[in-house]
Amino acid sequence: MAKWGNTGLAACLLMLGMGGAAAAQDGKTDPRVGTWTLNIAESIAPQGKSFAPFTSIVRPSAPGSIDFTYRSELADGTVEEFGYQAKIDGVLRDLPGNMGLKGSMTPMAGGVILSKLIWPDGTTEDKICNMDAAFKRQICIGSMLSPQKDIIFFKQVLDKRS
Repeated sequence: MAKWGNTGLAACLLMLGMGGAAAAQDGKTDPRVGTWTLNIAESIAPQGKSFAPFTSIVRPSAPGSIDFTYRSELADGTVEEFGYQAKIDGVLRDLPGNMGLKGSMTPMAGGVILSKLIWPDGTTEDKICNMDAAFKRQICIGSMLSPQKDIIFFKQVLDKRS
């Protein structure tokens, strides 16, 4: 089963689902671009679990696409990494990295993006994030469903570092 507390998820596909943060028009910088970190103190992990710190780097990409890399170092020194470099079109793709994930980004109303991750064991994660008006923080709400049909909910707060 996927490690509930060790993912930034969809960190995260985290940077992915940012309500109201679609690439800026009129030539301004896309507010998603930058380095984002999990604010553990303000996040709410599933009961009895904890989040591992993670960083997600979002790079400039074509309109309607997103390009990011998620990286976390676990307490035992294990590094988890994955990325997404594709259109926001709802298509499930194999994700590069060492976690064996599949993922998709689906556009929703109001500029919100639904991110989905699927682990090799069949665990699924769905997450949406909304960016604050200053484009410096994202509040993400998500759920994970195990192959045994156990469900958990979580909240992640992501702070922009650069």
